[in-house]
Amino acid sequence: MLCPYNGGNLQNNGCIITSYIEAVAAIGKEEAKIIAMNFAKQNNIKWDEAISTIFSASCDPEFSPNFKTKQNKPSALIEKWVQRYSSALNNKASSKLLVEPKTKHDDAMDFLISKYLGDVDIADVILGHRLYMSSEGMSGNLLEEYISCQLYNLGWYCAWGSTVRSVDFVSVSGEKLQIKSRNTSENSSSNKIRADRDIKHWWRFNAHTGNTNWVALQEIVGTDCVNEQGFRAFLSKMPG
Repeated sequence: MLCPYNGGNLQNNGCIITSYIEAVAAIGKEEAKIIAMNFAKQNNIKWDEAISTIFSASCDPEFSPNFKTKQNKPSALIEKWVQRYSSALNNKASSKLLVEPKTKHDDAMDFLISKYLGDVDIADVILGHRLYMSSEGMSGNLLEEYISCQLYNLGWYCAWGSTVRSVDFVSVSGEKLQIKSRNTSENSSSNKIRADRDIKHWWRFNAHTGNTNWVALQEIVGTDCVNEQGFRAFLSKMPG
């Protein structure tokens, strides 16, 4: 049963709203969109076709993100969605420097590395390894950003800030797409959500063969403007 809504707070009937999906169900998709648009306007957040497309997708119970709040107020959850999307949009991975992880290095591994590499500067090897691990952590976000840059004008929009559950891109016509950096990086939850839903899936790099998979993405989106050469050029513009 839906919780009665009076335009601000829920009516006092013992109904508790703590999640985004409950908020949208309680107030309805149209009212949720009005709240989101008004909040965006009040906070100088651009409301365009991209955010509108992603928001509409997020209102589908099957794809609603797992946002929660302690407030029994649906508008707080809708506003949180807008903030999450805007924050991720304005803080893309390409604007960040690659930094060494803050975790401590186990120098016991130095002895093992020395056995195989001989007379080398272990400090340089370790730093390179740690930076490589850091770059792997950023690779998925950078891949999303590159694809977003290429497909934005074609009506494929990124669900910045994980604002649609287990979906990375939504087209203006409602198609949904998951992307992964490697064919081995998929988790069980993203695989499970595709089981009975119309979600397209693509990965860039085959960890077993070393080949890339851009042709498959080109077939999904109907253009060859996404490719490995373009992705490498995009990476080359990263701050050093």
